[in-house]
Amino acid sequence: MATQGPVKIEEQTDGKFKLFYSIDDKYDLIIVIVCIIASPSKVRLITVHQQESKRRSGENG
Repeated sequence: MATQGPVKIEEQTDGKFKLFYSIDDKYDLIIVIVCIIASPSKVRLITVHQQESKRRSGENG
């Protein structure tokens, strides 16, 4: 992850974002964060989990 950016960023609600990082051809690493715009601004980690990459691309099955 340190050498690559996310393959997809999905905006959720209320400053929450889902970041998709490719692990391999079959799986993505999903990181859910929330951005709090205040003084100072903060980013909080909500959860991290593995997911089949076909869900990112919208494939069914």
